[in-house]
Amino acid sequence: MLLNFVEKGDDLWFLNGAKKTIKSLLGRGYSQNKARKLLKYTPYYQFIVSIRDNLSYEDDNFLFMHAGFDIKHPEKRDRELLLWARDEYFYVDMIRRTFAHNPLNKTIVTGHTPTCIIDGRFLEDRADGLPEEYKEDLIEYDCPVLRVQYKGEKARYLTDNGCHGDLPTHHGNVAVFNENGALLKVYS
Repeated sequence: MLLNFVEKGDDLWFLNGAKKTIKSLLGRGYSQNKARKLLKYTPYYQFIVSIRDNLSYEDDNFLFMHAGFDIKHPEKRDRELLLWARDEYFYVDMIRRTFAHNPLNKTIVTGHTPTCIIDGRFLEDRADGLPEEYKEDLIEYDCPVLRVQYKGEKARYLTDNGCHGDLPTHHGNVAVFNENGALLKVYS
């Protein structure tokens, strides 16, 4: 969205936290025209331009991506889903909101959807994921790093804490993992 704003003047980004990001990157708010001109020369914008076509990073133990993929067809990495996936990535059954299994033999880390709006259930007696306190976090609109994991599988970590919204305590989640995919620490 930042790229479309700077390059084409598309203001969809302003519905998704642009003002807060502009203040963070440029030190204060600016008009849209002035912000477009100033952002173009920041190292942040240059970095995003350099990775524009790399919507995921994968190695032997991890897959990092912005949003997700169609969980029923993990071999397909559709650009639109890598940017926008939600339910088709989270759930095997979208009506019952049943969390899908991790189809890969690696830890998957995604953002895009604030975890405080993700709710689902596991197949009976198969879960090794959602912490007990998670329901309290939903009520309070805290957006912790969420682990979705069935026994015997690598975890899927959902990390977006909704920092683009107007919730004053939401500044982002930074998750630190070890080389085997275990979550070591979260900085919020």
